[in-house]
Amino acid sequence: MICQRCGKPIKPGEPYDQLDNPGASRGGCTIYLHQAQCPNAYTRTYPEGRRP
Repeated sequence: MICQRCGKPIKPGEPYDQLDNPGASRGGCTIYLHQAQCPNAYTRTYPEGRRP
């Protein structure tokens, strides 16, 4: 499993949170996150002029 917050793998036996993310037209997906705060959480950046 990969943590959606930091992009690093969640090791076996390590505590994690599992969130269900329902989709509007499909079944959705499951999101896995480390329970502890991720040390190097990445943030999304948008190129100049392309921010939604």
